[in-house]
Amino acid sequence: MTNMDTTIRRPGLAETLAGRLFRPGPHVTYIIFLVIIAFFVIFAPNFASLNTAGAIGRITAVVGIMAVGMTFVIVCGEIDLSVGSHVSFAAMVVAMLLYNGVPGWIAAPAVLLLGACVGSVNGLIVTKLRIPSFLVTLGMLSVLRGLALSFTGSMPVPIVNKPYVEVMAGGTLLGVPAPIWWTLATVIVGFYLLHLSVFGRRALATGGNTIAARFS
Repeated sequence: MTNMDTTIRRPGLAETLAGRLFRPGPHVTYIIFLVIIAFFVIFAPNFASLNTAGAIGRITAVVGIMAVGMTFVIVCGEIDLSVGSHVSFAAMVVAMLLYNGVPGWIAAPAVLLLGACVGSVNGLIVTKLRIPSFLVTLGMLSVLRGLALSFTGSMPVPIVNKPYVEVMAGGTLLGVPAPIWWTLATVIVGFYLLHLSVFGRRALATGGNTIAARFS
């Protein structure tokens, strides 16, 4: 009887890295993002500049801040379709407050409190009345949009408080536009709440198994 030696070939470092990179998972999003950046850096020489980075940061600041809040909704296994109208309504309210002479340091917290109340209404309807969040937030989308149009009469409301504009959007700190700083602060707070707090662990548990999270 002949004993045949079989050799198990181990994949090399390059093959291992390639397998992990192209394996389905959240990291694929970052790979695509880097590929897009590389494309524009190569074919659009003016893209790789601090001015372009600052402009992109300003443009995406609102979306980035909304994404942090939406993360908590999604990890709970729900969805919020009203977030766009919610932001527009909040911007309209703060503009009207500032236009009527309310100080910015009062207007900003007031609008945050208003947003929390609207979110609480959505949450209570979903959890207490057992109505799917898709339908609840779709209805709230129409409600907020209608309120914004009714309060303003479909007319723009200018923000006349220049210090408020400088702090929230128009100013810079250490050469970095203010919206980018607000986005970074929101991301840091969101990361802490989601990964380092009891609230975040409960949110993740709720999204994984609602019944188990309720009895744990």
